Amino acid sequence: MKEKNNKEIVYLLVCLVVVTLIYLLNHFTLYTSDDFVYRFIYKEPFPSANEQPVRSLFDLITSQINHWKVWNGRFTGHSIVQIFMQHNKEVFNVFNSFVFLSLGILIDSLSFEIVSNKHRKHQVLYLAIIFLILWWFLPEIGKTVLWISGSGNYLWTAVLDLLWLKVVLKRNQSPYNILWTIPLAFFSGAGNENTSPAFILLISLIILYDAVSEKRVGVSRVLEIVAACIGFLLMLASPGSQKRAGDISLFYDLSNKLANLFQMSWQKYSILYIAILVLLIYSLVKSYLNRKQFFYFLFIMCAHFACIYSLVATNELPDRVFFGASVLLCLALLILLRLILEEVLFLKKLALVFLLLLVIKFGFSYTKAFSDINSTYKVVSMQYREIYQAKENGQSTIILKRYPKPKTLFNAYNGTSNLGESRDEWFNRWMAVYFGIDSIESRE
Repeated sequence: MKEKNNKEIVYLLVCLVVVTLIYLLNHFTLYTSDDFVYRFIYKEPFPSANEQPVRSLFDLITSQINHWKVWNGRFTGHSIVQIFMQHNKEVFNVFNSFVFLSLGILIDSLSFEIVSNKHRKHQVLYLAIIFLILWWFLPEIGKTVLWISGSGNYLWTAVLDLLWLKVVLKRNQSPYNILWTIPLAFFSGAGNENTSPAFILLISLIILYDAVSEKRVGVSRVLEIVAACIGFLLMLASPGSQKRAGDISLFYDLSNKLANLFQMSWQKYSILYIAILVLLIYSLVKSYLNRKQFFYFLFIMCAHFACIYSLVATNELPDRVFFGASVLLCLALLILLRLILEEVLFLKKLALVFLLLLVIKFGFSYTKAFSDINSTYKVVSMQYREIYQAKENGQSTIILKRYPKPKTLFNAYNGTSNLGESRDEWFNRWMAVYFGIDSIESRE
C-alpha cells in the first residue's frame, strides 16, 4: 500500500511539473494576431467606430453568429477564445496549463481503457512518454497551445474530442448523461474542419463495432453522433468560411494533393510510424493484441489518416492543422507500448533508461524555447508599458519598437500577424482599439 501511494505521489508530482512548465511558457506569451479582435463583439474583420466588449452570454452568441456569417464557422473554439479575452491574461494562463495537462492525462487514460483494466492505471512512465511525444510532435506549440486564439481552436477542442471518446468507452448508459454528452458531442463536432470529422468517424466505428459484438446499440450514442454531425455541418455551412476559402475543386490535381499530404505526414511522423509498425508486428507475433484491441487500434489509425487526407479539401496547409492527427497518433502508440511493456519487463526497464535520455534532451529543448519566448516577451511587454504611459500623458498616437524575429515554433509570435509600420494595418488598428488609443505605428 505504501509503495502504491508513493507511486501516485510521483505521478502527481510529474503532473505538477508539466503544469508549471507550460504555465511559464503561457505567462511569457502575450497577445498576438487575432487575440485583440476577440475582446469585442465581432462585427467585421476591421474595427469600426463602436467596438463593445463581450459582457454577457447574449453578447457572446451575437458575436459568434456574426463571426459565423463573416469569417469562420468554428464557434466552439472562438467562443472559448472570446470568453478568456474578457479577463486578465493570467486567467487563461492558469486554465490553459491545466487543459494541456488534461490532454496528456486523457491520452493516458484512454490507452489504459483500451488495453486492459488488469494493469495499474497511473504510471509515471507512460505519462512522461506522452508529454515528451506531445512536446516534439504537436505542430507549432506556440500557435496551437500558447497563443490564445490558437489554443482555443486546437488544444481545447482536442480535449473536448478526447473527453467525448472517454465517455463512449466508459459505456455509461444512464439516461441523465445525455443532458451533457449530447451538448459535448455537438460542440466537439464544431471544433475544426479536419479533426472533428476524424473523431466522429472514430467514435462511429467504435459504436458500430460494439453494436455488432454486443448485439445492441445505445440510443444515447446514436444521438451523440447525430449531434456531432449537426455541429460539424453547421460549422461547414459558415458563409464566412466558404467565401474566404473560395472555389475548391476536390478532384482537380488530386494525385498531387495526396502525394503532398503523404510527404508532409511522413516528414512529420516517420519516426512514430516506424515505431508503431515495429510494435504492431511484435504485438501480433506475440499475440498481445486481442480482437477488440486490434480493431480499436485500427479505428484510431483510420481517424489519424482521415485527419490528414481530408485536407485535400482545403487550399491552405499550415502546420497547426495536423494537431488532431498528432494526438491520435500519440494515442495509437501508447496503446501498443502499454501492451508490450507490461508483458516484457526487460523492455520496460530499457524504456526507463531511454526515457531518462529523452528527459535530458527535453531540458535543452525547453531551455531554448523558453529563452526565445522570453526575449519576445520583453519587447512586447515594453510595448504595453509604453502604451499605458502614453495614455497617462494624453498621447493619442504612439510609435512602438517591433520585436526581433522569433527563433523557434514554440514562440507564438513566429508566423502570426503583428505590428506593421503603418497605423492603417489590420493588427495596428485592432491593437489601438484594444488599448483605447487613436493609432499605433512601429519601427525596427
